[in-house]
Amino acid sequence: MSTNYNYKILREEVEVTDFYEEQTHENIKCSLLNLIKNEDEGITIGLSGPWGSGKSTIINLLKNDKQNKDNFCFFLF
Repeated sequence: MSTNYNYKILREEVEVTDFYEEQTHENIKCSLLNLIKNEDEGITIGLSGPWGSGKSTIINLLKNDKQNKDNFCFFLF
């Protein structure tokens, strides 16, 4: 018995804007920027959380922050 199944690939699309009323992701971005600005030496920051918790959104907010774009080097791997 052969059965054909139709599958649809779910694409992950990362937000570049914080749509939460309390600006949760924006607040985390600002906290991370303050940490980076107040550190005299290089640091490594890791974000940990379950799928869909907003890690990539925070990364995009940091990466696209126009005010601080020239103040630090953003490296993503």
